Amino acid sequence: MATTKVDPAELEARVLASVSELSKMPQPLDRAMTFADLNMDSLDVVEILQMVEDDFGITVSDREAAGVETLGQALDLLRSKVPSAA
Repeated sequence: MATTKVDPAELEARVLASVSELSKMPQPLDRAMTFADLNMDSLDVVEILQMVEDDFGITVSDREAAGVETLGQALDLLRSKVPSAA
């Protein structure tokens, strides 16, 4: 679990920027979009999760990640893993 408090808006902005870059889709992105909608495969999703794990010092299990289908679900999962500065 991360020990540094994280601004949820910063976390979301960094994830959305990474998703936009990998998917080649401009922002704004919709939380209801699936990774398939974004033309992202499972390796792209793993890359996003690894970036967040490294940047924010969290761990997302394969089991947790397996249930994520939409951008909103990913953001909610990641937010639940970091202590909020808000």
